[in-house]
Amino acid sequence: MNEVIPAIAGSGWQPVDFSGNHPYDALLKKGDLAARIQVKLQRLEEGVPKLYYPKHYERGTLFVVEVQKTRTGEKTTKTTTPGTETTTTTTESVTVSTRPYSFGDFDILAVNMHPSSGNWRSFRYTVASWLLPRAANTSLIEIFQPVAATPNDVWTDDLGTCLIWFESAKRLRVLTESLHIRKGRQMATKRRVATVSVGILSS
Repeated sequence: MNEVIPAIAGSGWQPVDFSGNHPYDALLKKGDLAARIQVKLQRLEEGVPKLYYPKHYERGTLFVVEVQKTRTGEKTTKTTTPGTETTTTTTESVTVSTRPYSFGDFDILAVNMHPSSGNWRSFRYTVASWLLPRAANTSLIEIFQPVAATPNDVWTDDLGTCLIWFESAKRLRVLTESLHIRKGRQMATKRRVATVSVGILSS
C-alpha cells in the first residue's frame, strides 16, 4: 500500500478505502472497473522456500504459495499454581486454517517472495482466474499454487503489467507444459539434440 500501489497511479488505477471482513487486502478502481488484490507470502517448509513438485519440474523454477483463508484468534489457558488456590490465565494468539477461496473472491494474487529473494519489495503477480482449481471442485482455488522463480507469461514482478493482463480477460493457467517442461521431456529433448549433433559431426 505504501510503495507498490502508489507506483502504478499513472496507469489510472487508484486505491479505494474499504472496511469489513473481505477475502482481499487491497482494492483498486479504474472507472467502473475494480481489481481486488489478495496478498500472500511465499510458503516456507522447515525454514526453506517450498518447491513445487521438485521431482517433476526443474529444481528452483517453481516455488509454492499457500492460498487458503486463515483467521487469527485467541487461546486462553487457565493454570492453578501447585500448593495454592491462585489461578493464572494466559492468552496467546493462534492462527487457524479455515475454508478455501473460491474463484471470484479476488482478482489478483500478489505473492511476496521474501523467503527466496530476501527482499520484502519482491513480488510475483498473477490473475486470480488463472490459478489452478481443485480437482474435486473446480469452483474452488487449489491450496498449493506454483509460483515462477522468474517472471514469465503468467507471473510478473510488476503490478501494472498484471492489471493489464486482468483487463485483457485472457484465459490462461499458471502452470502449463509450454512454460515449465517436465524433467522427463526435457531430458528426452536433450538426448535428441545430442543425437542430431553427433549425426551432423559424423557426416
